[in-house]
Amino acid sequence: MIMQEEKTNSEEELKRYRLLAENARDIFLFSSATGQILEANKAAIKFYGYSREELLTKSISDLQAEGKMYTQREINEALKDGIVFETQHCRKDGSTFPVEVSVQGLNINGEQFFLGVVRDITERKKVEYELQQSKAKYKYLFEKFKSVFNNVRDGMVLLNKDEGLKIVEVNDEACRLLEYTREELLGKSPTFFEKNKKDQRRLDLIDEALGKYGIYESEETHITKNGREIPLEIKIRRFTLNNRCYELTTMRDISERKRHEKKYIRAKEQAEAANRAKSEFLANISHEIRTPLNGIIGMIDLTLETGLTAEQQSNLETAKLCADSLLSIISDILDFSKMEAGKLAIENLNFNLKELVEQTLKIHIPNANKKGLSINYYIDPNIPEYLIGAPNRIRQVLNNLLDNAVKFCDQGKVDLEIKKISPKNSECHKLLFAVKDTGIGIASEEKDKLFKSFSQLDGSITRRFGGTGLGLAICKKLVELMGGSIWVESIKGKGSTFNFILKFKTGAQPQPKPKSEFVPTPVLNKTVPPKPLSILLAEDYAMNRLVLDRMLTNKGYKVDVAENGIEVLELYGRKEYDLILMDIQMPIMDGIETTKRLRQIEGPGKHTPIIAITAYALQGDKERFLAMGMDDCIAKPIDMFRLYEKIEQMVNNIEVRERHEQALANKKVLVNKKTENANSVSEMAEIDKCLQEVRSLIRKKHFIAVEPLAHRLKRLCHNLELDELKHRAFKIELSFRRNDIEKGQDYLAKFEEEFELLRKLFLLEK
Repeated sequence: MIMQEEKTNSEEELKRYRLLAENARDIFLFSSATGQILEANKAAIKFYGYSREELLTKSISDLQAEGKMYTQREINEALKDGIVFETQHCRKDGSTFPVEVSVQGLNINGEQFFLGVVRDITERKKVEYELQQSKAKYKYLFEKFKSVFNNVRDGMVLLNKDEGLKIVEVNDEACRLLEYTREELLGKSPTFFEKNKKDQRRLDLIDEALGKYGIYESEETHITKNGREIPLEIKIRRFTLNNRCYELTTMRDISERKRHEKKYIRAKEQAEAANRAKSEFLANISHEIRTPLNGIIGMIDLTLETGLTAEQQSNLETAKLCADSLLSIISDILDFSKMEAGKLAIENLNFNLKELVEQTLKIHIPNANKKGLSINYYIDPNIPEYLIGAPNRIRQVLNNLLDNAVKFCDQGKVDLEIKKISPKNSECHKLLFAVKDTGIGIASEEKDKLFKSFSQLDGSITRRFGGTGLGLAICKKLVELMGGSIWVESIKGKGSTFNFILKFKTGAQPQPKPKSEFVPTPVLNKTVPPKPLSILLAEDYAMNRLVLDRMLTNKGYKVDVAENGIEVLELYGRKEYDLILMDIQMPIMDGIETTKRLRQIEGPGKHTPIIAITAYALQGDKERFLAMGMDDCIAKPIDMFRLYEKIEQMVNNIEVRERHEQALANKKVLVNKKTENANSVSEMAEIDKCLQEVRSLIRKKHFIAVEPLAHRLKRLCHNLELDELKHRAFKIELSFRRNDIEKGQDYLAKFEEEFELLRKLFLLEK
């Protein structure tokens, strides 16, 4: 009875084990003490690939990849406390998979059994492997990073942004640069060593750049532990790691570069100072040479007008040619120096090509006729009559090339051909200019010497033909400044062809002015009108005073002379003059200051024409004189007939009157505005202030800041209804926007001239 009860209990217990095992996800294997499998659950059948019947014929050792059985020690441990271990099991198809085995010994009715719970750990092992590989990789990268971090030549500082930008790592180079130990820097903020640490705007800028782009670069100054300031190139990169925000700062010492930059800046300043000195020297030497040359040429012109013998006439004409040649050499040197300094103006204008060519050739026809040469020209009929380009510079190039062609040609001819080489319908006209001669030609090995400064082909040519060797160099620079190219084709003994290509836009035929606006053409060498012009001549150089006085007196003008500005003001205070000829460089008070004083003395409605007579001949001189209140300028040495023409034009010049009348009209607008708006006075003052600021910016070469001020000038002129000045201000604004500084300064000079006249009239009206 007892035995039956125990058997029933055992069967019940076994049923419970079977029920639990059948529904478990893990493999359940019930085996005897010898390892024979007595029972297996559904999971075992699924994982091993055997049927239940096949599995019950196997032992535990058959399922193990290595085929081994439990040892006695393992059996004892399993019976006592159970054991857990990892091993490899194999399936029916021979494939293996990793498993975790938990074995527990059981004693049923005095017999030993084993219950093994087997868990497939393939996925876990895969994850463990990947984790192990990842750890190995990151360990390698960390070691590599650490090696780079510590051995890189730049200083590196790692900051934790989430902890308030605290330093979490620094390399050796950063410690060396900042003269701190690693321990002294860890946990500190970078403001600890930054010079501009209190500049909150800078910190906001850095944070904004890192937020937008993830990177920030700049040059900054840091302070070392010993108080030494060092310039550094800083690069900051922001990144996220393990959900934490970091910033890696790279710092490079640029002390050496800064020293070189200072040397470069000093060298640049010295070069600029040398250029300024050179320009001043050229201006002075031009003045010193042109002043006596004016006396020489003037006296020759005056003497040629008197009764002379044929020999005397010939001698003086030769002397005049020599003086003109000397003047041409001086002009070449000045032009070349201006081009070297980048100060030569290229002004694009509307011009008639045929007229330019004919006027240019007319100069060379007499010399060509003397040598028995024919000189001709051809212009492609497909070229528009009017073009937009730089006529004065084109004339200068053609003059040089034609002069050389005539000079180096003893027989035959000189031709100028101009052909269009761009497509017919093109908006841009590409023209090929060719100056051909049948002269001495140039050997191929000598062509390299052409177009170089002060370079001539050989001594014999220098002695025979003369010249400075600057002509072709000037031609090359001028053509290149106009955006073209120039070259030569020549055969020794057969002649040369100098070619250059330039681009032009289509011009327009000028509209004829109304009849009333034509300036009367001066008629020279005719009877002087009943009332001769009264002219005040200001000139400090005695020889020039004598020459100019005789020129003017011979023409029938009444002349008073002054040696300096003080005498001019005294004479002007006692008498009214039709015109003043004003030398620029005079003792006590120069011509510019004298002009300013004269314009201040003049009342509204009165304007005495002033012509500057000057030996200054550099770029911008004329514009400067006009901006100071003068009406025209004539350079020394003064051509007598050119002087007469200038005087007649100036006295009858509607343009000068119109400029003054425009100022009067502007003044009336201002006076009317003044009655309507009391702010007109303050706006005039604001324009004056703006002009001062613009001039200050130009002196400092802060050209980029001029454009907004010019825009403000335009708005102020608009408020005051000064349309002419508003247009000038717009041109200033546009020129500086396009970085055309030279043109912008020209427009500014004209604006200042008109505004100064307007301001004086306005103040007098008040």
